[in-house]
Parts: sequence; structure tokens; C-alpha cells
Amino acid sequence: MSCSILSSNSRYDDPVIENPHFSLKKTIIEFETQKETAESTIWAEAGDEYNVRRVKEKISAAQKEIKFSLWIEDGGEKQCITLQKILGDGGQKKAWEVSEKSALLLPNYDTDSHEIAQEYWESTVSQEVRVSQFLSKHDMLSCCHRLVKVFPNQNSSSFVYAYVSDSFEFLKSKNIYIIEGKSDKMGTWLKGNNQFLFQNPDDRLNEKCWDEVFEPLLGDISKIVTYGIPAAGDAFNIAIQAQSKTMPTSSKYQVRYFGMDFGCKSENSRLSFKERVHLPPAEMQLEVSSLVSRYVGRVMEIEFHGQTEKVDYSGLKQSLIEKYTKSIAQNLSKIKKLEI
Repeated sequence: MSCSILSSNSRYDDPVIENPHFSLKKTIIEFETQKETAESTIWAEAGDEYNVRRVKEKISAAQKEIKFSLWIEDGGEKQCITLQKILGDGGQKKAWEVSEKSALLLPNYDTDSHEIAQEYWESTVSQEVRVSQFLSKHDMLSCCHRLVKVFPNQNSSSFVYAYVSDSFEFLKSKNIYIIEGKSDKMGTWLKGNNQFLFQNPDDRLNEKCWDEVFEPLLGDISKIVTYGIPAAGDAFNIAIQAQSKTMPTSSKYQVRYFGMDFGCKSENSRLSFKERVHLPPAEMQLEVSSLVSRYVGRVMEIEFHGQTEKVDYSGLKQSLIEKYTKSIAQNLSKIKKLEI
């Protein structure tokens, strides 16, 4: 999982063609300047006596009217899209709402100049799209990234590679809720938001009930370790997925790995499948234990956070971690024997 999916080119080196990163950043800065101007103007017009809530409502209404357009080539077809709402930003990327179903990921020019973005951005796009496609091929959940070309205007011949992704709101409509690893405030399954895996408090302390919930995650972790799929740093994200089972269970949800933000890789993630299969058992066991501990710990922390009465679940958590680590390690040893 190391080759680029983008065709190499030297379009940035052509002195005749304007650098598309420069043009794109200029367009976004003009848009953000207009929003800032609208806000400052409304506050100035409010004078000394004003109602804060009404002023903020007026600012919000004015800023909703401010938009900008880009041209993208998606699947060979060039089309104009209008952007206005930022869904999230941080690090190298900024997510812009394209529709209720999708977001466009562009460089975050707030943190980097267009020259710096030019250096890293294509490798970022390649990594995100390539790993997302790999996950889909192996029946794992992700935002289903799709490669596109972004043109600053209709007549531009130069472009910036980017990708379109399923939005969290669209995934929610498909009964997939996201726990964002970077922040408790992001995602659609939030800590302290009265969202629970179990409606019956007794089920939260029942090990067998947790086994039902975590079952698909164990398969995901086996694949993460086997193929070196990014699952650390920003790539540590979780999906809460509604079950499709018709049989009654203690919870209508199950926990899955969720793939996005693949810039941070595990130490062994650059190894090929055959190389990873030959890792020392102790090293692979340590990686499994670390993954199980982080995923199980995070999910249980959120589940027990909203309880009216504090419950000591540390013993239950440790029991589950040890059991799941052993189960996954045994499964991986079988794979290793078959490969060798």
C-alpha cells in the first residue's frame, strides 16, 4: 500500500501556467474576508445598545449568502460546485460541504502557504483515496473517498487534486455514527449526548452483551494488524453501526473500525503482507493488545460517561481486553501458519 494513484506531472513548474494552489488559496481568502467584513459591519451598525442573540442571528443570515464557486472534474465530467459551509478543519485538510451527502477535502491554507501545500498535498490525497479503496475491497468501513480534480475557474487548465468524501450526516442517514478520535466535539456519536449502546443499565455490566457489540471490531482489528492499515493518531476513529440482524440482541448497535485521516501510520504499516506475517509473535501481540485496549477503552468510556450513577467498570474492561487480545492473536497465528 505504498504507490501513488496520481499521475506524475510538472504542471507547477510551468512559468506560463499560474500555480493552482495560489489561485485556490486566493479564492478561499477572498471568501473568508467577505464573511469577516460582514460580521464586523453588522457589529458596528449595532451600536452600543444591542441584543447579542439577534446580532449573531443577523451575522449568520448574512454569511449564509456569501458563497464561492469552483470547478471540479469528477469521473471525467467537469462541473461547477458552490461552497459555503466548512464541516471541519485541522492539520493539512479542510472539509467543505458540497451537498447533504458529500464533502470536498481541500488543503488547509490557514496553516500552510500554497508553496508548502504544493509539496505535501498530492501525497496526502493519494494516501487517503488509496487506503479508502483498500478498505472497501476488504469490507471495512470508511468515508469512501473519490479522487477529483479542482480548477480555480472554468477556463483554468491547471488543477489541484482533491477528493470527495461521504459526509458524517449522510453516514448517519445510513445508521452509521462516527466517534472522532481527534475531538469529543466532532463526529455524530458524542460523549455525554445521551447516546447509548445499551438501554438496559444491567446489560452494560454483562460481558456477553459486550461480546455481541464488539464482535465485528475484532475482525477489523485482525485486518488492521494483518495489512498494516493506519489506525493511530488521526486515523484512530470508530463507527457505531446499527445491526442488520433480525434476531433480538441486547443492543441494536455494533462497533467497527472507521477509516479516515490516514496520514499517521503505525510503525509496521509500511511492511508488505508477507513481511508482517513474519513479524515476531511478541511484536504482533503487542500491536494487537494496544489496538484492543484503545478501541475498547474509548467505546466504554463514552458509554459509561453519561450514567447518572458512577459505575466502576475497570474490571470488566480489563477482562474484555485480555479476552479479545487472545482471540485475535490466535486468529492471526492461524493466518501465519497458512502463509508459511
